[in-house]
Amino acid sequence: MTISKENHITLLKDILSTHCQDCSGSSSQYAQASRIVDNLLVEFGQEEDIKKVLSEIQNYCKQGTQLSYHTDHINENQTAISKWVEHLHSMNS
Repeated sequence: MTISKENHITLLKDILSTHCQDCSGSSSQYAQASRIVDNLLVEFGQEEDIKKVLSEIQNYCKQGTQLSYHTDHINENQTAISKWVEHLHSMNS
């Protein structure tokens, strides 16, 4: 079963929203979000504004997968995460 672009966006938005709300995450969540971003980058490869946001999320996720303590990483990125979630919401509307 293929997951649609909209489903990928919704799942990524949910993961990031959870990080923002709970100030916690896991390496597996970062890895999953990174895989979702990889798929979305393929689908939106020609759209520079979307590609920029997805690349920022990708960097955040790659940094997160290398950490054992995620709270500080999430706190440092709170503002950016909120902006990314808003952007993803607008992509899925």
